[in-house]
Amino acid sequence: MSCLSPGLRHDSFAFSCTELGGALLDPTHFLTRAMAKDGHCIVADEVYAASEMLKVPWPECGRGDHWKDSYNSHLSSCLIHSEQAFGMLSWR
Repeated sequence: MSCLSPGLRHDSFAFSCTELGGALLDPTHFLTRAMAKDGHCIVADEVYAASEMLKVPWPECGRGDHWKDSYNSHLSSCLIHSEQAFGMLSWR
């Protein structure tokens, strides 16, 4: 949650207003360089813009391309764990 984007703002807009969002969208930021050097990235859903550090699914399920479909499937496997974690936290 960010006070910089109150009300009915898109998640990706709110994220871009945060310090972390700005850092991940800037390829020269020390955090982005360190993550890239170590081979790390952040997995997000399709509402966010893809960047070097922010991995999102291919649009329209990869349109039947085997490699894009496989990428989307693996990405979905990663996302489900974070979705389940948020679900568990919200029930506490």
